[in-house]
Amino acid sequence: MSQQPILEVKNISFGYRKDKLVLRGVSLTVPAGARIALVGPNGAGKSTLFLHLNGILHPSSGQLLFKGEPYRYSRAFITRLRQKIGLVFQDQDTQLFAGSVLDDVLFGPMNLGLSPAEAEQRAAAALAAVQMAEFADEPVHFLSYGQKKRVAVAGVLAMDPEVLVMDEPTAGLDYPGTTVLRAILDELSRAGKTLIVATHDIEWVWSWADLVYVLVQGQIVAGGPPELVLNRSDHAAFGFARPLVGEIYSALVAAGFFSSRDKAPRSVAELVGRVMAKYK
Repeated sequence: MSQQPILEVKNISFGYRKDKLVLRGVSLTVPAGARIALVGPNGAGKSTLFLHLNGILHPSSGQLLFKGEPYRYSRAFITRLRQKIGLVFQDQDTQLFAGSVLDDVLFGPMNLGLSPAEAEQRAAAALAAVQMAEFADEPVHFLSYGQKKRVAVAGVLAMDPEVLVMDEPTAGLDYPGTTVLRAILDELSRAGKTLIVATHDIEWVWSWADLVYVLVQGQIVAGGPPELVLNRSDHAAFGFARPLVGEIYSALVAAGFFSSRDKAPRSVAELVGRVMAKYK
């Protein structure tokens, strides 16, 4: 993860109605190559914030910057921005509209003005990345919920974005589907993509994210490493439960087993390793 920000949100506010703000002075920084989690209760404004990141919505005040360049809302700038920041909606059916899987994934690169051969190469690579290459010729409506989710991700990946923004990527998925999608995200992270995910899965965020931002009633109320943000005693006020590993570790600290100055473990394996080290 680079310390150089690829994306900056500076004090933005927005409301669908003039008399009611959905976002209120939101600020956050996304380092290049980072894994960012946005958490908070339903209705906090997470989806609305995401719609600002690739220029679908325009803030009423404040500013967004991509690689230090302020957003402009001209057609040329937004077209270029959406090639760099890809957004996968929570409801994948809003993104899937072509007859076949391949045609759907081809739509983005073809609209970049690429040659048919290059567009097909990108689409094939994107489908392979999400483990859907064998379904290229299948009708989209024949796919399962989880498969549609992966095709939606492939459609964005085929644009070759630097930042991938995903709204509730594992919502509605069973355990196998969730496992596959998380593995895909891990591989994208290793390939250098910057990932921004809204989720209610606090246990996963604890072990996966580099940085966590908590959005409550349209405001960022906390931000930082997961072991600091998610292990707070006032977590319930922010709409989430403390992760199990953090809960156990905090109890061990309170019992004097570990020092409060130590960094909290990020996984069960790490916690067990520290406990075992005490007995060696």
